[in-house]
Amino acid sequence: MADDPISAWETIAAEARTLRGSPDETITRLSARSESVGSTGRELLERYEHELERMRRDHDLRIGQRTRVFVFLVIGALAMGFPLYEQAHFQSRTSAEAYPLYLSSLALMLLSFLGLVVWARESLTRTRINRLVVATVLVTLLSNIAMFAGAWAMGVAPVQIVTQLFLLMGAMVILPSLFVDRRIMVSAGGYLAGFVLAVLFPQWLFVLVAGVNLVLMLVVLVAWWPERLRGKIPERDYRA
Repeated sequence: MADDPISAWETIAAEARTLRGSPDETITRLSARSESVGSTGRELLERYEHELERMRRDHDLRIGQRTRVFVFLVIGALAMGFPLYEQAHFQSRTSAEAYPLYLSSLALMLLSFLGLVVWARESLTRTRINRLVVATVLVTLLSNIAMFAGAWAMGVAPVQIVTQLFLLMGAMVILPSLFVDRRIMVSAGGYLAGFVLAVLFPQWLFVLVAGVNLVLMLVVLVAWWPERLRGKIPERDYRA
């Protein structure tokens, strides 16, 4: 029997025009085929509904929202705390002093994030949205580490590579926001503005780093604040 019930009904209609025999035999044969098509149609409908429900859960921002907020709070605290500390010291550091410190801070953030992912793996891997968020943060941290390590090997001044990171972070925010939550794209403007200001006012470099990271954290918190504290999150209809 064909998977498409419409095609199956067309087949029955064609057979009805060519059947030979008594009316009772014709009715019996067509009834049997009709029941088979009806069963197939119900199975297909159930299959489609099951797939739609799976897709809805896989894209539901409400699943794991408290865990996402907690993870971003922890990583955000590190991403803002270290730059504020470094603002008072970076102008007096040499490259040999700065790069090990910066790489160590990024390694600490990476290990902290991996620890949180292992701790909350059931929630953070349950949906496609959560898996994409985890992958984005992981790729961002690894990209930062690779850029600092490469810049150190090439003899690039730390201030220059930190300034370029504004653009990298802006790109890393834009790409996942297209697939996860477009409200987060607002923070990409903060990174672009931070890059311009860092070029104009390099003496405030790490204050700007902390500031744009704060903007990202605020946007994420406003967008994903737990439902039980701020009310129900509107659910998108993915069936259209």
